Amino acid sequence: MKYRKKGLKAKVWKYFSTFAILILLLMWGFQMVFIGTLYTRMKVNDVEKIGTEITKEFYRDTRRFQSLVTEYSTDGSLLVQVVDEDGKIIYPLTLYDFFSMPTKINPEIVDELFPQIEEDGTSKTLLRPTENGRGNILVYASYLGKLDSGKNAFLFIVTPVEFMDLTTGILQTQFFMITVITLILSTITSFFISEKLVKPIVDLEKSASDLAKGNYDVVFPSADVKEINELASTLNYATDKLSQMDEMRKSIIANISHDLKTPLTVIKSYAEMIRDISGNDEESRNRDLETIISETNDLADMVNNILDVSKLEMEMGEMYITEFDIVELSNKVVDRLKVLQGRDYFKFEIEAIGDTVISADETKIEQVIYNFITNAMNYTGDDNLIKIVVDGSGETLEYSVIDSGEGIPEDEYDNIWTRYYTKNKNHVRQIVGTGLGLYIVKVILESHKFEYGVESEVGVGSRFYFKVNRSSK
Repeated sequence: MKYRKKGLKAKVWKYFSTFAILILLLMWGFQMVFIGTLYTRMKVNDVEKIGTEITKEFYRDTRRFQSLVTEYSTDGSLLVQVVDEDGKIIYPLTLYDFFSMPTKINPEIVDELFPQIEEDGTSKTLLRPTENGRGNILVYASYLGKLDSGKNAFLFIVTPVEFMDLTTGILQTQFFMITVITLILSTITSFFISEKLVKPIVDLEKSASDLAKGNYDVVFPSADVKEINELASTLNYATDKLSQMDEMRKSIIANISHDLKTPLTVIKSYAEMIRDISGNDEESRNRDLETIISETNDLADMVNNILDVSKLEMEMGEMYITEFDIVELSNKVVDRLKVLQGRDYFKFEIEAIGDTVISADETKIEQVIYNFITNAMNYTGDDNLIKIVVDGSGETLEYSVIDSGEGIPEDEYDNIWTRYYTKNKNHVRQIVGTGLGLYIVKVILESHKFEYGVESEVGVGSRFYFKVNRSSK
């Protein structure tokens, strides 16, 4: 797969290689540039540590002092001497022949150090070039104290500090090889890492492209990376929801088209009847005109419900909270619906106990009651009985609308609150209402934060309800 401009693969390689180069530069700096300085600093620290150790034993333990001087002198890299203030060697005299050093103590250095350490009684370290210019000499001097002769005694430690040219050359060769190998390995490693990371993302991208084309059967594949797995799971969930919404959209369009077409067909048919048949018969004409008016009202209700849904979903409708009697409001709604009794013989029973006054948006609660009752009218049984029960005896008022229809299976409870839900795929025009009623109920009650639900038994009937907390009154 080719690298795309500013693609993830290229960026992973870039960052990985940059990191490797920075590490190599850091190592080159310490090993090539600072190795001489670090070597000298370590040498100084070692000599000062030895000098401090020997100086502490001068008054504490003479045997231990002499033993330390002899011990450090015989390792071949240090010249350890005790001298007086005139520069005369006091100790060790008998072991001098064992020391083989290419350099000697420079009297000028002695003259330079004596006044400083004699005055403050501390120690001093100097670094001076050798006479042949091939290195440096590290000289450490510390004040020991008074001798029996009354003269001051000093500890001198001398050691060569050689140039690191040979060592540096070897390290440069090694580090050049290490640099080449590291860059090659970092390139290969970054390629495999980027391939591992990019492939699942590319797969997700392909699936997303298919989804954008309307293929809701697409599956977003998982991977070995936790975050990509979570993203794939989220996208699969979103795809499922989009599929459901698309199915709902198609259903809504089909159902609205059906519900619009039916009254329009009736209106057209009755208008033609008036024109061709009943135009001169006042009784027949009025009857046909009433039918046209009724169908026109149905169309208006449908459009209003659709607008209500849009307004509620966009939260454009403001709530005006007032106190009102919900039983009186129910009677008002029932009176509006009783005009249908002459056709379908619906019977309404209202039972109320306790305090039935609530605080809510009266207009919106009227929509809830209207939609609950019209839903019951669409599905009630042969007795055409619709019962309204208002229980205000407790802390919470419970409002119920009960029908004697065929009931709703429990696994359908969540679906009935969606737009244009029907119990089967074959849409049947509602006796009254538009099929959006329960969805409108859901939006309104949730905006009020009222508890709502349905209880149903197949073959017996259903009870739709909502509860009003007294604290909201």
